[in-house]
Amino acid sequence: MEEEREAVEGVKLHRKGRVMKAQSVQSEDDVFLFQGGGRSTGIVKFLEPLSPLLNYFECVIVNKGRDTAIGVGCGERSYPMTRMPGWNRNSCGYHADDGKLYHESGMGRAFGPQCTTGDRMGCGVTFDTGLDRGMVEVFFTKNGNQVGEVERMKRPLNGVYPLIGE
Repeated sequence: MEEEREAVEGVKLHRKGRVMKAQSVQSEDDVFLFQGGGRSTGIVKFLEPLSPLLNYFECVIVNKGRDTAIGVGCGERSYPMTRMPGWNRNSCGYHADDGKLYHESGMGRAFGPQCTTGDRMGCGVTFDTGLDRGMVEVFFTKNGNQVGEVERMKRPLNGVYPLIGE
């Protein structure tokens, strides 16, 4: 029974909203429990896209667990429910286990500090930056402080959706 409890990783959302979640993700109010123990990927995806008025979200890592990759990021509405944030096209993600940034690739690059139990991970989008209207700037935070450099990302036609994965 002890090992089963340790295999449950969880995050608590700090933004209210309707979400869609992978079958492997359980929820209790605004706490989401990823039960893969690092062996499978499950996504929590908001049903409403980020907007200039609501452009940021964050979660608290309630229990990081062992051998777990928790990531926050954003992607298009049709983002697969079994892929970590940043692994697919039109997506970008910051991962807690290695502190790397993933942008449209399963190969991350050095970006920021690792995150663990008790840390808040956030992701935000700046829409009106004077850039090409087809682009947005994505930024990430740890415990409320920006980490790494702002990342430019192609703006998906159907909106930029918050993603949390394990």
